[in-house]
Amino acid sequence: MIKIIETGKIPKEYQVIIDDFIKKTSPYEKVQIVSLKEIKLKKDESNLNEKLRDETQKAIESASGRIIFLDANGKNPDSEEFKNEIIKSKNIGETISFVIGGSYGFDHNMIKSYEKISFGRMTLLHHMTTLILTEAIYRSFKMTQNSNYNK
Repeated sequence: MIKIIETGKIPKEYQVIIDDFIKKTSPYEKVQIVSLKEIKLKKDESNLNEKLRDETQKAIESASGRIIFLDANGKNPDSEEFKNEIIKSKNIGETISFVIGGSYGFDHNMIKSYEKISFGRMTLLHHMTTLILTEAIYRSFKMTQNSNYNK
C-alpha cells in the first residue's frame, strides 16, 4: 500500500485529477490519501514553532511502514529511480508513506532521521505536490508494464 499524508485542504479541481491517478493506479497498488487539518497560524506568527511541531507529529503518527518526507532538500530521483524504490517496497510488501507538509513545511529537527525526496528545489503548493506525486506513482507502475505512457 502507498499512503500519502498531506497537511491542508485540496481544492476540488485538483482533487478530481488526483482521484483519477489514484483510480488508474488501483490495478497495481492501493493508494490512500490522508488529509490532516492545517493548524492556523497567529497573525504575529508567535505559534509557528508549535504549529510545525504539532503538524509534523500528526503526520508521523498517521504514517506507517517506510516514511518518506517530500522536502526541497531531499534526494531528487529521476523517474527510473523513483519507480525502483516504489517497486522494491511493493515486492517486499512494505507500505510506503509519503508525507507532504503544509504551507510552512515541517519541523526539520523532527524529520532529520527520515528519508527525504524532492521534486526539485522550487517550493510547490501542497496540492500541486500531491498531484505530481500521484502522477509519479502511476507512471512508476506503467513503466513496469513497458507502457507507452512513459514516452
